[in-house]
Amino acid sequence: MPGVRARRPRAVLFDLDCTLTDRAATVAAFAERFAGRFGNEMRPTGDGLSPVEATVAATITAADADGYAPRRRVFARLRRDLQWKRKGDVESLKRFWHDVFPACARPAAGLRETLLGLRERGVKIGVVSNGGADTQLRKIDALGIRSLLSSIVVSGAVGVRKPDRRIFDMALDGVGARPDECWMVGDHPALDMAGARAAGLRRVWLRGVHPWPTPAPPPDEQIDRLPDVLTLI
Repeated sequence: MPGVRARRPRAVLFDLDCTLTDRAATVAAFAERFAGRFGNEMRPTGDGLSPVEATVAATITAADADGYAPRRRVFARLRRDLQWKRKGDVESLKRFWHDVFPACARPAAGLRETLLGLRERGVKIGVVSNGGADTQLRKIDALGIRSLLSSIVVSGAVGVRKPDRRIFDMALDGVGARPDECWMVGDHPALDMAGARAAGLRRVWLRGVHPWPTPAPPPDEQIDRLPDVLTLI
């Protein structure tokens, strides 16, 4: 039940995007790089005041759906809504995103504090993420946390996506824990929490990104920031 303290876990699994990363800060960092690459190909903004990177960040945020929208929608909005002198072709935008966006990953507040705190308590740490393997691994390296992780399972590498319980089973194997010894921390009620429930993990929901669907069974725990995980142990 929510609010009931569970025994200390042997391992904790984390979602990556919007859980270990700060999406807004990541988009802002990418927008700065984007403006450096494509800024000369754009006209000044209508008010003459907004810097290119702010306009780019706002455009991406409007189309991005916190990373869940198809990339082609984001590229289409960038081509449509930015004031291009000559519209960049989709392939150029796609290549730039692929090459640059993962390196722009920025940590969620308290990320390193949380992971180090878990390690000090003898808790193994894993990441279970949807996405392309190369892209997600480059994000993890940008965050500088790979050495703190005992397991990394990415859907693009294993051919199974959350919420399929099999990807959680693989992550459990990676950290050497049974379902009842492991917690899953994530922001998405369906992909992270429903998937973890099906796999028998204790579910810790990071609030603030997605609303909780009313008919769904409540999570076991709810937190507002990553370091709150440490207070549950």
